[in-house]
Parts: sequence; C-alpha cells; structure tokens
Amino acid sequence: MMRQSLDLSRNMCYIFGSCFEPLNSVAWTSDHTTIQANNGSTWSRRLFKSKLFDAALKPTEVIPYYYRALHEHKHEDVTITTIVTSNRFEALARLVEQYQGPISAAVHISSTNTTRRASLLASLHNTYIASPLFARWVDVHLVTDAYDRQFNMWRNVARLYART
Repeated sequence: MMRQSLDLSRNMCYIFGSCFEPLNSVAWTSDHTTIQANNGSTWSRRLFKSKLFDAALKPTEVIPYYYRALHEHKHEDVTITTIVTSNRFEALARLVEQYQGPISAAVHISSTNTTRRASLLASLHNTYIASPLFARWVDVHLVTDAYDRQFNMWRNVARLYART
C-alpha cells in the first residue's frame, strides 16, 4: 500500500463531498483508493481517476506505475515530473542518466493503432532495460488515448503519482 500526502484544493473537497476537514492523504491498494478524510470514503481507482481527470478528453486510460522505480525515495528527494511522447524515449533515457534521482514520467501512447502501440511498448521496454538507472529511479505512468495534445492532463498524471 502506498500513502501519499496531498494538498488538495477546496474544489476537490467538493468533488469528494467532504469539506469539513481537509483531505490529507490517499492510500492506494490493488483495486481501491481510500480517501483519508472525515468520512473515510473508499472509492474504486476508476471512479477516483474519473473525478481527477474529468476535463480530459474521453476515452482516456491511465495506468499508474506501468514501471515502478525500485529505489525507495527519501522524503527530502526532489522528483522531476515530465511528459514523454513516443518519439522522445531517448530524451527520457538521457534525463535518467544525467539526473540520477527520482523521476515521474507520464508516457503517452496512442490507442488508435494497436500494432503501433505494441511496437511503442516494446520500444519503451527496451529503453527501460537498457539502463539499470532507469529501473532504479523512474516511475512510468502510461496514458493511452486517441488524442495527441493533452499535455496538461499528462503533466498532472506525472505530478499526481510523483512519490516525493
């Protein structure tokens, strides 16, 4: 289970229907997200993500921690959050080599062409296994949809799942 402190805005508080006390943490389990607030609500991940990304074009699927960094980050570490499109895997690999610290990367892969999607996932896997630093430092969150320009949504995915 992962616990992450969140500084959620008052608007998010209204989405969850719990505004009397601040929402201060989220506990992730295999299939549920538990909102730690005054009412202790339990939501499915799908419902939770639909509320977080309600302004995104649909259908969009977010797969958090498609690859999860093996290194446990210290609380004082600084995570670089970034977005990566399919033609920028090499740039991500260079960033990993140069920074050598926690990175949360939202990787967008189009859902319209299944043959190309399989090829891109293989390319991402090859990038991942090419460097031991990648497995040590990088959390990859996969975003699949038919839209090529949802940069803010992708950036928010990387920020949401950053562990520091």
